[in-house]
Amino acid sequence: MKEVDALKAQLSALNLQKATLETRLAEQEKQVSSEKVKSEIAQNQLEDAKKVIASQESLLAVQKNNAGSEKDKNGALATQLATAGKASEELKKQLAQLQTQKAALEEQQKTQSASLAALTAENQKLKAGQAAPAKEGVDKQRMKIDKAAAKDTLTSYAIGSWYGDAAGREKAKLDGLNKKLDLNAFMQGFNDKVNNNLQLAPAVLSKELTTLDQVQKKQFVATQSENEKQSKAIMAKAANEKGAKRLPEGAIYRIIQQGQTPLITGQNEIMTELSEVLGTGKVMSSKEVRASRVKDLPPMFQTVVKKMGLGGEAKLHIPAKQAYGEAGVPGFVPPGTVSIITIKIIGIK
Repeated sequence: MKEVDALKAQLSALNLQKATLETRLAEQEKQVSSEKVKSEIAQNQLEDAKKVIASQESLLAVQKNNAGSEKDKNGALATQLATAGKASEELKKQLAQLQTQKAALEEQQKTQSASLAALTAENQKLKAGQAAPAKEGVDKQRMKIDKAAAKDTLTSYAIGSWYGDAAGREKAKLDGLNKKLDLNAFMQGFNDKVNNNLQLAPAVLSKELTTLDQVQKKQFVATQSENEKQSKAIMAKAANEKGAKRLPEGAIYRIIQQGQTPLITGQNEIMTELSEVLGTGKVMSSKEVRASRVKDLPPMFQTVVKKMGLGGEAKLHIPAKQAYGEAGVPGFVPPGTVSIITIKIIGIK
């Protein structure tokens, strides 16, 4: 039954791809037809221009003969000859433009025909029950997703976006290891696994992942140890600053500016301006404005803001365990690092 379900899912995917290709095929055929019409119009314009030029050249010849035989009309004929010459030159320019346009249309028509042929071949393979691989140089059409899409489609899209976010984290991890994430190879590996068509033996893949995991663990331990030493020094320095106070959980805060009275209470709603930097120097946010109810804030923040009024400002040093955890957030926050937050009260309700 699992195999049947898998085959049904494959068939559904093939049918969807078939419908997509058929739509693209119809659009390409319509576009090719439109280009043919444009080419025919350009050809007709070209022929008309040639006729006009031939007529103008005949007129010039006649006028030149008349100029030779009728000397008294030389002035008028000279003017007519100049006008006719200018008209002839203008027509020649138009002819050149039409020829260029015709050549471009013919080249575009060739490209469209080649693309149409490729789509037709893919469509025929799909009709035969075989999923044709995308040809090099032919872009895959982006699948349109909106809220009106089928529930399974929305779920699938959400899962795909989650994997995309995971890819970003993996890229950040590799950057930290001085390695590069090849997104093309990543996508190929994903597609090959989904289609059960891996190009490398499982043992090879397992070895690569195991090696990467060992490198990451080794670096994690070294980074965590170094950051913990740095964090201890930062917390000790913060504790020795004038006016610094330590909270029961270990965080240290210092009121830089108390602000206006009355002071904030648990019933207030406040507007704050937050800036955060990690002990490693990484800036997480800068003057980010947030609105919240005091009673909804974490306890340590409630303690600090209740000691300030409008315009008040405070700095908090939060140890890794209370901030992002001792392990940090892979690819985002290094392990064992302290979080330093500056909070300013810019509104009270």
